[in-house]
Amino acid sequence: TAGLYTVNLTVSNINGTASEVKTGYINVTSVPILPVSDFSANITEGYAPLTVSFTDLSTNATSWSWDIDADG
Repeated sequence: TAGLYTVNLTVSNINGTASEVKTGYINVTSVPILPVSDFSANITEGYAPLTVSFTDLSTNATSWSWDIDADG
């Protein structure tokens, strides 16, 4: 799990015990999950007027912006 972890090592023998604590020693971050854009269309050619239905197949997206005629 992502987070900052403290590590404590305790060792001992017949003469005693010793410990060392390293605070915030291990830093685990989440792997970034990138969005993948994908879509399909029910028809890709035909006579005007042409009605096309698109299906969004994208994953891990939080926003969408469609540009049908590639004019920005």
